[in-house]
Amino acid sequence: MLSLGRVLMLNPKLILLDEPAEGLAPLIIRKLIETLLVIRNFGVTILLVNQNLKFGRQVCDRGYILEKGGIVHQGRLEEICADETVVKRYLVV
Repeated sequence: MLSLGRVLMLNPKLILLDEPAEGLAPLIIRKLIETLLVIRNFGVTILLVNQNLKFGRQVCDRGYILEKGGIVHQGRLEEICADETVVKRYLVV
């Protein structure tokens, strides 16, 4: 959260986050989601690299699935999650 605050002081147009919820307690994750939604509502684009679909669905509008360095599927998260083939192949652990 401290590093996120430091970044916001620069008034960015884009924030890149790599696994921001990794290792955090559920209560802290909920607060992080709330914070990211507020940031997004201020017009800041958030590029999130994440393996946690539940977290990503709460924060992001679009998703990109990468395999071997290339985009193999992309679209609105609702569409991606509705596609059973994509979910079974890429999103189920």
